[in-house]
Amino acid sequence: MPQSKAHMQATQRYEQKAYDKVLLRLKKGERDIITAHATGYSESLNGYITKAIEQRMERESATINPTPRTKEVGLYELPAAAGAGEFLDSDRYTVVKVDERVPSSATFGVRISGDSMEPDYPDGYIAWVRHSIDIDLGKVGVFVLNGTGYIKKMGHGELLSLNPAYEPIRWNDDDSIRVSGIVVGVTQDVFR
Repeated sequence: MPQSKAHMQATQRYEQKAYDKVLLRLKKGERDIITAHATGYSESLNGYITKAIEQRMERESATINPTPRTKEVGLYELPAAAGAGEFLDSDRYTVVKVDERVPSSATFGVRISGDSMEPDYPDGYIAWVRHSIDIDLGKVGVFVLNGTGYIKKMGHGELLSLNPAYEPIRWNDDDSIRVSGIVVGVTQDVFR
């Protein structure tokens, strides 16, 4: 049904009040390509271009003003020793909110005590750990040996320090050893 002149004028007045017009220049033939693509998604040319602009602005806005990633992780009150050993077999921990400097795979943290794992794991820093009951040789983890917690590198039947001033800690069949997790990062305090 054809529109009346009055209806067309009313529509034009409404569009002038409600919308801004933007002149878009395209190379010859590109309009037909974009129109065909928009039609394939059951959209008008104008709707397709508007949606594309909105999506790009949303992506760029996230890049310019990213929302910081935060999460809550348990931080054990008793430290893991990078030295002679500290008692770690405890349920005493505080839930702390951390930011993106803490690896997303970390499930808990322990404060490092001692210098046996320096320079990579300094005294007083926090080791961020992914809970695991297994660890590969050569990986740094948190271990509980006879109730004492250590942050060390896993060796063949021994826990190794990075600092050459420390001897390996060996265990035998009479000892109780378990892996608490694999160290996935180290930071100073990163609480929110």
